[in-house]
Amino acid sequence: MTSPREYFHIVGQAFDGAVPLDNVELVLDTNVVGLADSIARKGYDEAKVQHRRVRALWTWIAGRTHVDVNVYLGAVEGANFDGFAPSPYNLLKRVTCASVLFELAKHSTEIDPFDGTPVLEKIRSADFPTLSEAVDEAREHYGSVVLPNYIAILSWHLSKARRPDADSSVRLQEVLDQVIALMDFVPLACTMLSFAEWGSPTVANVVGNRVLKLRNRELARSARSGAWDVGFLSALSRLRAEAAHDESTASLPVLVTDDDAFAAAARLLPARGNTGWFQLDVAHYSDAESALRFADEVTRRRKSASPRLPRWEELVEVARILEGELGVEEDLRLHDDELVLTLEPDRVRMESVLNILAMPRGKMIDHIEDDPLQFYAVLTLSAFVLKEMDGAPEVHLYEALRRAAPEAVAPGADGAAAHPLAAVAIMAAWAAGDNTRTMAHLESLEINFYPVLVKLIVLILSAELIELSALARDVTRDDELARWRAAVSALPISNSEPHLEYRRRRSSGEHAHRTVDADDS
Repeated sequence: MTSPREYFHIVGQAFDGAVPLDNVELVLDTNVVGLADSIARKGYDEAKVQHRRVRALWTWIAGRTHVDVNVYLGAVEGANFDGFAPSPYNLLKRVTCASVLFELAKHSTEIDPFDGTPVLEKIRSADFPTLSEAVDEAREHYGSVVLPNYIAILSWHLSKARRPDADSSVRLQEVLDQVIALMDFVPLACTMLSFAEWGSPTVANVVGNRVLKLRNRELARSARSGAWDVGFLSALSRLRAEAAHDESTASLPVLVTDDDAFAAAARLLPARGNTGWFQLDVAHYSDAESALRFADEVTRRRKSASPRLPRWEELVEVARILEGELGVEEDLRLHDDELVLTLEPDRVRMESVLNILAMPRGKMIDHIEDDPLQFYAVLTLSAFVLKEMDGAPEVHLYEALRRAAPEAVAPGADGAAAHPLAAVAIMAAWAAGDNTRTMAHLESLEINFYPVLVKLIVLILSAELIELSALARDVTRDDELARWRAAVSALPISNSEPHLEYRRRRSSGEHAHRTVDADDS
């Protein structure tokens, strides 16, 4: 019986897989990110070989000077709520936890992440603005990389279903024609499909069965999984191409994965990352002549095309048509809905918030409850006030932050800069009705290490907004608070929890929050 592997696969830039000892960017696969996430939240277990692999990687990083760790791609692939589209909560959780663990390796610290205690119990701050931006980047990756590869894989399945006895060249030509007509560019899945069709038995099994999952019974689920895998390889290729433009300064992207088949597939990628080119080793093919002809055709079509990416909705619609023709049931097909937060403002909690805002700053923290509905009430009230004020919400929020200093910046030495930025970001998102970004900020509070500080700063900024509103109306603060109390008194009493639901995607500017105008009370 062979001993279990104690290390992750590390796939380097060169064809021979050699890994530079320094100046590298470690691109972590989703399985590695998931393990790091688990250790950060639940603690290290020496008995688990996967945990020992994380520790070995962490130790390797700690012994190097110039090593960057990219957890983003691995976090995106595993952050899904329906098997495909990225979920803000899972994305934030995975990015934060994995980043925290590997950041400890890069900085001298007394914290031992492998003593069995969850790492998150020992750390004090998180970078919220960066995490929020990751949500937008995830959607971009999904729309521009994963969806096109999904369509290419579905096109292959449809061609196979219509003409099961057709020659591989005919089938791949049909796939190529379809994606070119739709997008004017060739996603990496087309080239990977050529490995599945004409590869040697070993390569065809790795790419066709283990990566693209072409023989799995659950067609939609397996095709989406394959699209994520190919999407990851596409993004890795882009990183390599970018690094190749400036070899003197750019870190060399190196894949770290716990998946044997994925490592083998990644070794087929080109050294310089141009996804249109592969190292066409005849040993990889059972029919090298056909593969080379197809590669030439892909290259020709790439050069003659003017790449354009259809709108998200168009790609989803094409995917749904292909799924329908392949017999995928309606409720299992891809949807263009968004997951949104809905919440009815509650009069009792908002009246309580107004009472807190009237207090001296130093007493506010004593009235912060471990109740998410109280926090939602603060955010909703601040959104109402911002809606009445002229100009962009961010302008008023940063003015409130300036007025509130140092109270809104001083709490907590660790992460002092991150907390007020987090407060401003979530208040702006809530006021704008940006559901995806608001969810990202709200859910990040669940994995924040001192959430009470963010809540305190939101309260302080809300009090400053009341002051600014009073100045604009040339009334006293007490008069302004009384005006808002009158407005809030018209709201119903609601004890319903906020809930998430799918909604058809709407145009920008629309949102799910109910509003109230103090002048209409």
